[in-house]
Amino acid sequence: MRRARRVVSNIFLVAALIFLATVTALFVLAGHRSDDLYLFDYKPFLIATGSMETQYMTNSFVVIKKGGFENVKVGDAIAFHAEALDGKMAFHRVVRTVETGFVTKGDFNDKEDAQIITAENFIGHEVFHSNLTAQYMQELARPGGVWRVAILPGVAVVFVGLAIYLLRRWQVDGKRRWLTFFTLLAAVSLTALVTYLIWNVKRAEYTNQYLSSAIEQYVQQSSGGETTINGNKIIGLVEIEKLNLRYPIIAYHGDDSLNISIAHYSGEGLNRSGNTVLLGHRTNSPGLFFTDLDKLSFGDVVKITDGDGVTVEYKIFDSVIIEPSDLSVLDPRQPDGRELTLISCAPDMSRRYVVRLAAD
Repeated sequence: MRRARRVVSNIFLVAALIFLATVTALFVLAGHRSDDLYLFDYKPFLIATGSMETQYMTNSFVVIKKGGFENVKVGDAIAFHAEALDGKMAFHRVVRTVETGFVTKGDFNDKEDAQIITAENFIGHEVFHSNLTAQYMQELARPGGVWRVAILPGVAVVFVGLAIYLLRRWQVDGKRRWLTFFTLLAAVSLTALVTYLIWNVKRAEYTNQYLSSAIEQYVQQSSGGETTINGNKIIGLVEIEKLNLRYPIIAYHGDDSLNISIAHYSGEGLNRSGNTVLLGHRTNSPGLFFTDLDKLSFGDVVKITDGDGVTVEYKIFDSVIIEPSDLSVLDPRQPDGRELTLISCAPDMSRRYVVRLAAD
């Protein structure tokens, strides 16, 4: 019986090592977008842009098979050397055929690609894709995501392997083996949990201190000066006294902007006519960004200071939870009025929490 358990544990460890090695090799290949790296005529890669959304999300995992130009038909997703990218690989869909080859277009793009795909610039066609990597990368980019989907799972894998090794080395058997195993598991889990909770609190503290220093520099800057945060220009300030919140506002350049501060998503500009939309993360760290947005109520005030130093007060008249695909909240009620919309994730993290305000 002991020998059987030892064989099973060895099989588990070998299988885990093979799995990790395979995944690592695939991601190394996927991150290398050159067309000269293949694994038995197959090339995995991660989609770098959103041109093929929604079927292929940014960072989706795709595998193409080299060659097969003569079998390509309209509707196929193919890889090719793109002239617009200086010969680097692109991945778009065939939308029609012409006498000299194929015309392609990104599913999310408005216009067809100008380049004609021929046998000379064709690389291969898709045989598999998955959006799981895209979803993983999105979760990784969320505040605290590195802990949730990278560090803690990694610690768990290391712990299981270490526990198996130690139990075998200590020759712990029977009930004592399980007792020792779960004692080690509880100790590691408790340590990881406490570390995560402390990190969450300290993260909010350090981030708010850093952004407060940026605000002081922004307020004190001379006329015509410029203050940046991680290369992003501060264009104004948002202040919510009820939440003891004051943050710089930067322009939205993708979800990475939300890891820096509050971002201006749409609207003519701060304190302009129409609807100004600001985005902020909901995090696991109390007091950070728009985490406590749902604590606001009707009539509460939000102050916006624009680039000219003018501060305007907005009062809440509505709050609602919507689906991510609902874009109606971006539209103003009255084009000539001044409105403000604050958007963050809802408490369930799958929908959006929206607060709508209007200037007096």
